[in-house]
Amino acid sequence: MTGQTFKSVWDALSDDPAEAAMMNLKSLMLMQLQTLIKKKNLTQTQVAELCNTTQPRVSYVVNGNISKVSIQTITRMFMCLGHEIEFDFEIKDSPHQVAALERERRLRNQDLRPQ
Repeated sequence: MTGQTFKSVWDALSDDPAEAAMMNLKSLMLMQLQTLIKKKNLTQTQVAELCNTTQPRVSYVVNGNISKVSIQTITRMFMCLGHEIEFDFEIKDSPHQVAALERERRLRNQDLRPQ
């Protein structure tokens, strides 16, 4: 054990910060969709019929099988259940910012070199 702490489970599971951010977003959306389905007291079959999809695909959502559903599928299910998605997010400095700034600097320097 290194005693290392992470912002989310996705940060711990992925070395790619962009992938971790996408998985975090997808998991938040998936949990909200699960809550909506429960709140509406819909069966998986009813959701499948309303959303013109299959019951197994709805099962992936209901059971939190995040690797089997896309952000597009989650978004479509929200829409077919009569809801829109609105995001309120904040752009923050990343611990990976230093590396990104260094890459940008190197790219700029390459562009300035004589051809």
